Amino acid sequence: MAETMAAVVDRLLNATDLDVIVLLLSIPQATTLFRELQRRHTPRRFVWLGGGTFLANVQSLPSDVRDVAAGLISLFVPRPSIPHLFKFLRHRDHSTDARNPWLATYFERRFGCNQSTACDVTAWPPEQRQPLSARASFLHDALMTFVHGLAAYLPTIGHTLSRFSSRDYLHALQKVKFTGHVGPIEFDQHGDIAGPITILQGVRHVDGYRPTLIGAGGGAAKTFTFDDSSVRWFGEADVATPEAVCSRPCGPEYVAIQRELACCWHCHRCHDNELPAANRSTCVACPELTWPDASRSRCETIPPDFVRHDDKLGVALSSTAAVGTAVTLATVAVFIRNNGRRLVRSSCREASYVLLTGIVVNYLLLTLLVGQPTDAVCHVFRFGFHLANTAIYASITIKIVALVTVEGIVVAVSTVLEPPAALTVMPSKTEPVVEVTCSESVLSMCMGLAFNFALIVGCAVLAFASRKLPDGYNESSQVSFCVLTSIILWLVFVPSWLTSTSSSRRVVVISIAITLNGLVNLIGLFFPKLYALYFIVDPPPRKTRETIGLQGAAPRQPFLNNGDTDASEQRP
Repeated sequence: MAETMAAVVDRLLNATDLDVIVLLLSIPQATTLFRELQRRHTPRRFVWLGGGTFLANVQSLPSDVRDVAAGLISLFVPRPSIPHLFKFLRHRDHSTDARNPWLATYFERRFGCNQSTACDVTAWPPEQRQPLSARASFLHDALMTFVHGLAAYLPTIGHTLSRFSSRDYLHALQKVKFTGHVGPIEFDQHGDIAGPITILQGVRHVDGYRPTLIGAGGGAAKTFTFDDSSVRWFGEADVATPEAVCSRPCGPEYVAIQRELACCWHCHRCHDNELPAANRSTCVACPELTWPDASRSRCETIPPDFVRHDDKLGVALSSTAAVGTAVTLATVAVFIRNNGRRLVRSSCREASYVLLTGIVVNYLLLTLLVGQPTDAVCHVFRFGFHLANTAIYASITIKIVALVTVEGIVVAVSTVLEPPAALTVMPSKTEPVVEVTCSESVLSMCMGLAFNFALIVGCAVLAFASRKLPDGYNESSQVSFCVLTSIILWLVFVPSWLTSTSSSRRVVVISIAITLNGLVNLIGLFFPKLYALYFIVDPPPRKTRETIGLQGAAPRQPFLNNGDTDASEQRP
């Protein structure tokens, strides 16, 4: 028994949330349990609940384990004796009793009565008669409960045992009412007996271990009183009330996972996008585009997120678009005002106007990034973004119409393959964020950018090849600066745009790229010309044969050999 009890104690000590133990043990078994706990130096680890019989005999525990049992609380049901039981036993011949052969063995082992020794029950002291009488009163009331139940149930089935139903018989037992030896016998809605109950606690006193009354109730009055001031936890007066909680109720975002002990559970927190199921035993994810509410009782639709006009990002984009457009249009106005000057004419005016138009379109596209996207906005942005950048770099190669046409065909093909549309998406299932964005795949973006990137590289090659041209062709350095900066810019921002999962991040990336691209072209190609138009005086026209008039001189004659013969005539 000691080895088995050691394994039981191991389980009790390993259950860290276990504080109260109900004892359904005999005195020897309880002694072994307490001794094992005493050996492990855990005398006050648990609060004990026991039956009345155990508490009545707890004084018989060895002295070395009474500290462990101190404070034991017991529910005690009054056990009155049966007066006529002793009269019955006095007139029975136990040696020849065929109806109760077990009585002879019991009397012989407990009281030393056998066939050769007379058993005079009236001579037994009360402490010997009481256990047998008390047990008999319980047995008699239990037997009469079944008898009254059968008396009420058998007429309902016509006394036919083949129709006997244990479920129906149980309902009949719960309705039983009669007066037994312990008092009125009846059951409540839970099937518990409503008889009188006394609560006792084993408290250690100076003169030993004694049970103390701390509560009573039940019976006909159906009331209950409990004196918590009389409770002595662990048998001491100065010990605070221990808290025995195997598992606390789980919060609204938790589910209960059953542990080894049937009445204990572990609270497992659901993910942020999950709700506890109706039985609170598992988590259920909310549908896409929804999120649990604050009480974790239902899923709510997530309001869509996009760049609004009153957001910081929206204000920044609108301001950048306004400033960039204003600066570019001011440059156009200066060029138009000075349209006849040599510097403007030598800058290929038509190509310059196309390049400036592309920059203006790019800045205006920033305004499309503010507000809730629609299918129309997505179509306009795709075509405008790719064609505007093509116009910028095609103007440098002076092949504007052809290159823009090719780019338009490429963008049209990508639109047919994957038409842009405004989509409501949830980038991450674990965050309550829903975004409205244009569906721009890697294929559609790369098809348009690939042509523009090839055009930029071509411009870089053209600028490098023309760096040593005569007559002061000094714009090659500015063109090289612009195209090389654009190459670096797109190599940095395009991968960032493709790898971004957030719509707002994509807006930031593409807006920075557009802004810097336009700013680089303005600074590199046009600001030096604006400075020259206002602060540098045009040099006088260079004198050439076409511009110099020979006043009063005879028209130039062909060169003649010997003054009278054409050179052709001197040829052999």
